[in-house]
Amino acid sequence: PIGQYFGWHQQGVWKNQEEIDNNPSFPGASPGSIRIADLNGDGEIDADDRAVLGNYLPDFEFGFINEFRYKNLDLSILINGVIGGEIYNFEADYYRSNRLYFTDNQWFSPEDPGNGEIIGNTNGAKLGSTDYYIEDGSYWGARNITLGYSLSPEGSGKSFFDTLRLYISVQNAFYITSNDFKGYNPEGITDSAGSLTTRGVNYGSEPLNRTISLGLNLNF
Repeated sequence: PIGQYFGWHQQGVWKNQEEIDNNPSFPGASPGSIRIADLNGDGEIDADDRAVLGNYLPDFEFGFINEFRYKNLDLSILINGVIGGEIYNFEADYYRSNRLYFTDNQWFSPEDPGNGEIIGNTNGAKLGSTDYYIEDGSYWGARNITLGYSLSPEGSGKSFFDTLRLYISVQNAFYITSNDFKGYNPEGITDSAGSLTTRGVNYGSEPLNRTISLGLNLNF
């Protein structure tokens, strides 16, 4: 189906030469490079080990708005999000490729292998043909929370207005993404060329702004 990622599964990083010598490895692999899974178990890493790595289309999309009223108080909450849907995080690809030696938990040497997940070089398999930069694009967030208080002429002792409402509104009060996602904003993906086959690629995203507004609605 259109939108699927296809390539090799990665299994972390080669820690040392002994691991490479005693396990199936991609041609050109060296300590600190990406480790490819031998999916079919034939003792070799080749095109037959490739598989579907995910799809940019989410499994579920949801959204709801709740409104509450109690006497003169009103509260509305708008929440939405998606579950599933993978993103090729080209943004992380760019920064990690250009700042390999500034990345936390990176492999530096057999004596300093990091956390076993972050490469120290790009030898062996090309990262773009693996799931190294494919990340979970799930998220959910509170798009708007508004709290209001209404006054009427009877309650205020005034008669020059029909209704008066004070409110405070917060946009993007909170925004929760998957721990697997290393970018700023999974909604900030761009397709570059505008074709279906390149959708789901994050070429650069910006953090969402949190905006707090105070307002007054006055009806005469």
